[in-house]
Amino acid sequence: MERRNDFKSAVAAFKQGRLEESLKLMSQALENGGNQQHIVYDSRAAVYEKMGKIREALMDAKDAIRLAPARWQSYTRAARLFLQIRRFDEARRMLDIALTKIPSDDQQNRATLASLGDEIREARRRFSCHLAALPVELLAELFQYLVDKDAVSILMICRVCRHWRNIALNTSSLWQTLVLTNKSPIRKCRTWIERSKGNILELQLRKTLLNVPDWKLNHLMGIQWDQLRVFHLEDLDFYPDEFLEATENLQLRPRLEELDVSDSGASPSRDILITRLGDTVQRLTLQKVCVTLPFQFASNSLVSLTLRDIPLHSMDAIYTVLENNPLLESLVLDTPLGAFLNPPPSKITLKHLHILESTGRTQMLFDYLNLPALRRVCVKQTITIDPVLKCLLESGSRSMEELSIASCTLSNTLMIDLLRANPLLESITLNYLASTSQAIIEALASSPLDAILCPALKNVDISHCPDVTTGPLMRLVKSRRLSVENGISDVQPIVTIKADGCPGIEASFLPWFRERVTFSCVYMTKKAASWKR
Repeated sequence: MERRNDFKSAVAAFKQGRLEESLKLMSQALENGGNQQHIVYDSRAAVYEKMGKIREALMDAKDAIRLAPARWQSYTRAARLFLQIRRFDEARRMLDIALTKIPSDDQQNRATLASLGDEIREARRRFSCHLAALPVELLAELFQYLVDKDAVSILMICRVCRHWRNIALNTSSLWQTLVLTNKSPIRKCRTWIERSKGNILELQLRKTLLNVPDWKLNHLMGIQWDQLRVFHLEDLDFYPDEFLEATENLQLRPRLEELDVSDSGASPSRDILITRLGDTVQRLTLQKVCVTLPFQFASNSLVSLTLRDIPLHSMDAIYTVLENNPLLESLVLDTPLGAFLNPPPSKITLKHLHILESTGRTQMLFDYLNLPALRRVCVKQTITIDPVLKCLLESGSRSMEELSIASCTLSNTLMIDLLRANPLLESITLNYLASTSQAIIEALASSPLDAILCPALKNVDISHCPDVTTGPLMRLVKSRRLSVENGISDVQPIVTIKADGCPGIEASFLPWFRERVTFSCVYMTKKAASWKR
């Protein structure tokens, strides 16, 4: 009797929305002998469902089905609960069982179940992964695109769903980039080698490996070294002989296309490592590396060379490197260089060089270079870049698209002549220049409409140039817009101007600029302003 009273009170509380009270009374009814009554479990499942406790509701629905397997109502409730947690296969199975239990003449309840079936079908359509319908080969190609951008994305792919995980685990090409840090390097190494079947194309050993006492090069055993194409070694005091011993144990030698070595302090010479591994290298990056120039390897096929903060070498050594690699397309020199010991007898022509970045005292080198095909030039922190400008003019450079100069002195005449010779220039950056930028902007702004300088120019950055004032900058914007309005098709309007740290720009004209171009003019940072105060 007590069980029946608890159950009736629970049902009444449920109808009035007092869910906590109803749940408590339902539980009391079960404790007082109702645990053999399917209706009590089914009713408590309804309470749990209303409260959003789907797991508990499913457990009670399961008990209700166990006690009364012939009743269709409990199967229907289970189907509805599975639908809420998006387990569509289980929901469909429970619904099918309910349809077999319901009398054939109960048309009203059959219509209700048919409506629930439509809900399950629509929910499956909305939440189904349409990518799963793609061929496995195409999906693997999409994954490969993501992994090429970021090797770690393979782990995120594996967590999306079982289908994606199965494809990822069984596609060895997705595991061909191995980046080892202090985060579980031994386990990661073993996993990547196993899933790539030893076919590692890119290997990166980061400096944080120094903090792993158990790490040894022997953990790399299993890599097919003759397949390795990209090797990054970052600040690790691995002796070259130890690394080479690990590779020669398999009687296989890497045929690298890209080698990147970076040290942060005093380190042993990398000559042996670079010599042994550099025969086939096309892209070489060295930073703070103790190395002897010119390189003692057989390859003359470098297409990209980056030297940053390597110990002092004379320009003779750099000249020899450039002379031995006529196919260079990108050259970055950010390292101290001594003067020529023996001036070269002739100039080098690098007809494939498209990208040049030079920092520091490298200007004397350009007296002996011919660079006719440059597209992007960046020169900074040089006493004078006149030798660079003369080199570009004498080389007949006419394909430059981007020019960046910072913290240098230069001749306005040479600079304007260079601009006149490069009609394809789209972007110009002049930063931290004194008494120079104003004249260059004036030349760009005041040229005749039918012979305008750099007609393709779109982006201008004259930040931290104290001589720049409002007038020439306004004329620059107006002249390009006027040319476009007059139908001169070769001239492009200015799109962006950056004039941060330019006190000569009048604040009252900022709205005028911002109506016409994307304009930035931050006089000084908050940190600089607080320091001045």
